[in-house]
Amino acid sequence: MSSFVKHTAAEPETYPSILLVACVAAVILALNMPIMFRFGVERGRIAFFIAIAVAAVAAAAVGIEAMSALSAFKVDLITVLLLSVIATLVISIISVLLSFRFYQRRMVS
Repeated sequence: MSSFVKHTAAEPETYPSILLVACVAAVILALNMPIMFRFGVERGRIAFFIAIAVAAVAAAAVGIEAMSALSAFKVDLITVLLLSVIATLVISIISVLLSFRFYQRRMVS
């Protein structure tokens, strides 16, 4: 990432990291929208912080086990990236559908 600040050529090893960070950011946004539409801005912000805290604790707890499992199965980086992108797309689609549903309920009420 420092190559972007220093205006030097990025190393090929940084591209998978950038893709994974983009997937995580998209998932965070996908979690945020339905929560905001369901609970409103004030309560939704609190619910979102709680959801992020729970996700962070779960990721930390599962992360070490997942890394050892991935290394045991010799899963390559391309597979992990592909599964990450697919999971991000699925989560985003579900988020949009839930957001529409919550918004429609809010407009009817």
